[in-house]
Amino acid sequence: MKKIVRVPDFNNLDQSVIPTILSDQERMSKIMEMNKRCLHWDEVRYRVEENEAISVWAIMKILCNNGLKPYTCAV
Repeated sequence: MKKIVRVPDFNNLDQSVIPTILSDQERMSKIMEMNKRCLHWDEVRYRVEENEAISVWAIMKILCNNGLKPYTCAV
């Protein structure tokens, strides 16, 4: 049986990392591709640096909420 992975809580978000990620075009391209594929947290957290995973997830949720998604985004 597969263990259910909880989506992270944004209360522990290190907001100082977000501007660095947003200014890096290569990382943003990767995030946009993950967002386009509507990857779940369980997949996203293994595709990025461990210390940036929650920040990347937050950016993906912002993109989803602003309509930058193909169909639906898993929460």
